[in-house]
Amino acid sequence: LYYVLRYCVVSFCWKRFRPDVRDLSQARRSCLRNSWWILFLCYPSTAAHIMGTIPYKDWTCIKLCHYEQQQDCPWYLKADLSIECRYDDTGGNKVLFIVCWAMTVYVVCLPLLLFWGLLKRHRSSTLVRHHCSDNEEFVFLRRRGNRVKGDLLNSLEFLDENYRPKFWYWELLEITRKFLLTCVIKFFGSSSLSGVAVAALIANVFLLLHAQFKPIKRKSEHWLQLLSLLVISLSLMLGT
Repeated sequence: LYYVLRYCVVSFCWKRFRPDVRDLSQARRSCLRNSWWILFLCYPSTAAHIMGTIPYKDWTCIKLCHYEQQQDCPWYLKADLSIECRYDDTGGNKVLFIVCWAMTVYVVCLPLLLFWGLLKRHRSSTLVRHHCSDNEEFVFLRRRGNRVKGDLLNSLEFLDENYRPKFWYWELLEITRKFLLTCVIKFFGSSSLSGVAVAALIANVFLLLHAQFKPIKRKSEHWLQLLSLLVISLSLMLGT
């Protein structure tokens, strides 16, 4: 009954008002853009927490003994010390760990999906610059494919609009930097000197890359990003 009523209401509104195709496209693009933005914003911490639930000794698991002279001390998950790092059926966590491994698909597939979308968008925008003006981009993308695909590519605009055309992929490097720093702190711990040293090395590498290639269009944003990377690097180096 719900689906029948919804179909009737949508059909009536469509026939009564019949919105413009361009308005529908802009609304769809806005929804997709907000969805991508939320996924992109939450990716580093979410991916690090997912990686922290995968049982691996000395990384995500810690060895705890119940009494002093215990020989075979069990391993427990750092994210939840009530979960024992055991794969066998007697541990009772086999299904849980299988689900955790399955969730790594999100960690791998989201950056690949964003890279594919940005690559397609870069190729489309390159053809647009060669064959038509800026105000014809909307029509050109629609001629090359269906409207949903064009809106999907245009919804990724926030990822490359601040970068020079040849550095269309740079935002993916930024999310990789955040993911690596989060994972290092997650696995090594905030009080581990080796973890802070690895994080400082990662921060310095990305600082040098940003200073060398200067991927951002505007100088003010470039210097602001460079200053923030410098502050992160100095903070981590002082922590070592």
